[in-house]
Amino acid sequence: MLEQGVSPEAKSICAALEKSMSQGISAWSEYNKNKAQGLLWEVQESMLSFLTSQKQLLTAMN
Repeated sequence: MLEQGVSPEAKSICAALEKSMSQGISAWSEYNKNKAQGLLWEVQESMLSFLTSQKQLLTAMN
């Protein structure tokens, strides 16, 4: 969805955004089941990765 009408570089960044969000959601769902502290680190890492990719996308679109 995000990829329509954007450059190949931006498409790659969009894929990274989707992957980061998916990983974060998966880790959060797993955390809700077992409450393992390491899963919170995975959620945090995924969200930071998402924010970094978002910044890259905005730069690529300008």
